[in-house]
Amino acid sequence: MSSAVAVISKDEIALSGNYFADLNTAREAGLVEGSNPSKKALEAIVNRHNSAIASGQESQSLEAHVESNQQARGNTEKLDKELYNGVGTFVQPEWGTDKILSEAGLDWEVVERDVIYDDGNGGKIRTDDYKVLCRENDPSFVFDVVRKGWHPYQNAHIVGSFVEFCRDTDLELERVGALDSDRLVFAVARMNDSFELPDEDIVDGRIILTNSHSKGRGQRISLMTRRLVCTNGMTVPVTIGRKVITHLKEFDRKATLNALNAARSNFRTIETESRALAQRALTKEEAHVALINILGDINKSVDEQPKAVQECLELYHGKGIGSDRLSAYNTAWGVVNSVTEYQNHRVMKPFGAQAHMNSLWFGGKAQKQLNAYRQMVGVSVAA
Repeated sequence: MSSAVAVISKDEIALSGNYFADLNTAREAGLVEGSNPSKKALEAIVNRHNSAIASGQESQSLEAHVESNQQARGNTEKLDKELYNGVGTFVQPEWGTDKILSEAGLDWEVVERDVIYDDGNGGKIRTDDYKVLCRENDPSFVFDVVRKGWHPYQNAHIVGSFVEFCRDTDLELERVGALDSDRLVFAVARMNDSFELPDEDIVDGRIILTNSHSKGRGQRISLMTRRLVCTNGMTVPVTIGRKVITHLKEFDRKATLNALNAARSNFRTIETESRALAQRALTKEEAHVALINILGDINKSVDEQPKAVQECLELYHGKGIGSDRLSAYNTAWGVVNSVTEYQNHRVMKPFGAQAHMNSLWFGGKAQKQLNAYRQMVGVSVAA
């Protein structure tokens, strides 16, 4: 891509026509399937719990599970791989914003430069209508070309607001990093909140704050739920008047904090819906129809369905981690978790950990999981 970019001066960037084709190719590559994550996170906790039940010992309470989970987080190197596939940097509690930015490699700013276009005939066209967004310490690294008046958010602003919010609440900042060649900056915080479904099936929550240095994606706040027994994660958009904070105005700290508060309250809605899913019993035929509607072709028989449906059926019928829990056995919750386990752990991921996390949080995998969740919530409500 660098061959398509020429730094004329500290305030001007020249772009050839190849830049746009190169950029699209890079983006497409960054949004496809990623690498296979480990499935061993918190496995020791689950095994200890199951052994206690088998030996007749008293079951662990929800508080004990949460405490054990917090203790497991002490092994940061292990959790780096198992929860995030090595993407991002684990945040120490004592770190301030500057230290976080430095350790995560995000201690730089986005700067605006004038743009000169190659007209294709050897001439140059200067325009005041567009600006090139570049990395401060590397002006040849172009994030995007935007219209004048489009305001970039800075890494220090986005991470600083998240640090502030976490200090004022019971959130615990856990992870900071970037995806898509530094175009998408993220911060993740543990909510220190969870709920328990039948058979001690525990789900905890995290809040993801992202900021894009490319147009069209904007600043977003999402919930990430995680089922402890299998470490299946699912990202859910935060509902706040169906509005998404964008780059169309200056950074608004108050709006960001309001949205983060909304994300925390939305977790309670997910708890209510998940309880309904765990209580909604399904016949074998109903489960098959649901998975075909979500991932397959309703005009084909079960045997003719694509690989995704076949594997999810196997996960639902006993091969999935935690599929034997009362919450998931022959229930709508079981259908949802067959899809989330498939997307998290079973789909081929040849393009690396960043691409995998990008897809799980914001791309095709996230959408498929959300579709499964919403469809099954609809089934449960209609029952």
